[in-house]
Amino acid sequence: MYKRQVYNFDGETAKGDLATAALDGNDFGSGVTASVFTLVDGNASGSFIDGFQDDRLEIVLKGVQTTSTFQITIPTGVTVDLTGLSFDHGIQWNNGRTNSTYSKWSVSIDNGGSATPSAVDDSRTPTEDVGEQSTNEALVLSGLTGLTATTVTFTINGQFGVNTDFTSGNDQTRQAFLDNVTLTGSVGPVPEPGSLALLGLGGLLIGARRRRD
Repeated sequence: MYKRQVYNFDGETAKGDLATAALDGNDFGSGVTASVFTLVDGNASGSFIDGFQDDRLEIVLKGVQTTSTFQITIPTGVTVDLTGLSFDHGIQWNNGRTNSTYSKWSVSIDNGGSATPSAVDDSRTPTEDVGEQSTNEALVLSGLTGLTATTVTFTINGQFGVNTDFTSGNDQTRQAFLDNVTLTGSVGPVPEPGSLALLGLGGLLIGARRRRD
């Protein structure tokens, strides 16, 4: 059955390094839990102000990289297939920004020590003095099926161009943003050993009948 967990950052106001945002929705159930969304390297990267505001994660483009992360924990007794990860991202600028500003995002996934990377490399460059560019990334996840009794860590890295052509205003007039981080998948029970044995026996009986026929 299709399931999802969502971070939309609505109402969040935490700022700075290690700022966190709560999970907004999670219908995986069966004891499958998700951590808070954490801005791992905020002000420590040199950014003027990083944090959750205006119902999204905003990062001022003064530093060159900011990292954020969240985890999903799957207990014993259920299996989870993780099939997709999507998020909105982009940049916003004003006050006569005339040289290149870009925003690149990449995603890495650590499944209990076994890395399964899924990458996004998307450049955004201003084409007008005032405006906002945004896009939605929808990643198809692979190799993350039949998960049980494990924790999967998702890390979203943002790398930004350093634009020093401040014709007016201040650092807050040029920023990157991230929003609506959504993980999708399905959840089901772990097959009982007895059930597996019955399935195997059923297969043998069918094979024997076909041979007799």
